[in-house]
Amino acid sequence: MFSSIMTVCVGNMCRSPIAEAALKERLPKLRIASAGLEAPRGSRADATAAEAAFAAGLDLKDHRATRFDPADASTYDLILVMENAHKLRISEIAPQLSGRTMLMTHWTGGHEIPDPYRLPIEEHEKAISELLPAADAWAKKIS
Repeated sequence: MFSSIMTVCVGNMCRSPIAEAALKERLPKLRIASAGLEAPRGSRADATAAEAAFAAGLDLKDHRATRFDPADASTYDLILVMENAHKLRISEIAPQLSGRTMLMTHWTGGHEIPDPYRLPIEEHEKAISELLPAADAWAKKIS
């Protein structure tokens, strides 16, 4: 059984913080965090992502970007990524994590969620419309 989940994207400013917030809401007893493979450490969530997340009932105001660290990631049971390239990158830098790294959308079609960074709010809303059902599906499988 899973007791901890890390969500991962590139910058940890749009997709992974939204996925983190959605999973925390659905799985409050689990330890859930997010990180970015190229995250600008300490940066706030993208303003447009935060606005779209807030409209969807998720609060990113306290989020600060964290850079993916294999040692930290190894303390999580499951690592959920947004793109196949993220899985590949993790397998290159931390092959021991490959078996616990899966697409966020594994149970909702297994497709990639495009990065909405610096794009119009509609692109953030589209990402959220894919992240929330994915979070629901993971919560159902894990609960």
